[in-house]
Amino acid sequence: MQKHSKHLQRQTKRKTRWTGLLTLQTIFLMSISSTALVAAPIPEETGASGYLNLGVMALKYKSNFLAEVISIDLSDSTITSLDKEANNKNFFVPANNYLLSYTWARPRTQVYFGNQVDDFLRGEISVKIGMRKEFGGAGTFGLEALTNAVDIKVWKDPYVVNAKRVDTSKSSRGARIIWDQILGSAAEIRFSSQKLELDNERSGTAFGLNTADRELLNREGDVNRVEIQYSFPFRKGHLLVPRLNFIDYDLDGKAVASDGAIAELSYTFPVGSFRYITDVSFGKFKYDVVNPIYGVKDEAKVFNFSATLVWPNIFGLKNWAGNTSFNYYNKDHDIDFYSTQAIGVRIAMLYRF
Repeated sequence: MQKHSKHLQRQTKRKTRWTGLLTLQTIFLMSISSTALVAAPIPEETGASGYLNLGVMALKYKSNFLAEVISIDLSDSTITSLDKEANNKNFFVPANNYLLSYTWARPRTQVYFGNQVDDFLRGEISVKIGMRKEFGGAGTFGLEALTNAVDIKVWKDPYVVNAKRVDTSKSSRGARIIWDQILGSAAEIRFSSQKLELDNERSGTAFGLNTADRELLNREGDVNRVEIQYSFPFRKGHLLVPRLNFIDYDLDGKAVASDGAIAELSYTFPVGSFRYITDVSFGKFKYDVVNPIYGVKDEAKVFNFSATLVWPNIFGLKNWAGNTSFNYYNKDHDIDFYSTQAIGVRIAMLYRF
């Protein structure tokens, strides 16, 4: 009996260390890295909790499709060719993340509200409202509603040459199901589906395409994702999180519809009083049919890298953490016109409660 009690105590201590590390890792990753998706354990006490990360990002960005986000111009309104990548745009943008939650400890239930960046380059910046409930050894199940976080504009017809392009609003809405700490493990799986809509989709009109070919370029439709990951804590303060993302852009226009997979690896480790977070991912997407403008079927390769430095309790301020990050994203298409790239440096202050 005494041996069994000691065994339970050791298990409890290991679980406490693991959940503590995962909670800290989660706060930093969710508020700093747009690619990270780690669910924190539900707190043991009833009450409010969350974080607010306020910052600014200097961004070098190029895209032929995304026109404007929060009144910041992201691409040229007039272009001279459909055969080359977009010109670079340099600007500063607010880079704020937040999560507000309330927990009922006894029924192991939590509700929350926050924002996240699913895919900045496609204008998928979401507000999420959700609820999670822990079911003992089975794990924690969650359901989220997703909608636009900011006003996003794309070009009504991005293929207009030597004339001013006109923008139109883009919206998204959907839901996500989450199962984390699966059967008491550090595994997590997420299923999500979002519907993309444009106020006025006119792709290919200026190029003189017929109705059927224009429909092949229609950017409205559904985006479906499955995300699978496992967290591996090791040594003191080290955490490795491999992740697989399967994404289906089931758009109405089959020439711009695609599906593919992204393999991702996040690594968190301490150095003195600082913490470092690195994240790297590779992916490939194949498009459904031949593009009516270019006469070929497109393919794209994705590479993303981010490195973040976190300074907990900066300047002796309790519950505050300074953080700075470097982000590089590149989606290289066989059709150059569709290629996108972003390079950003962010400085922010995080407060958690």
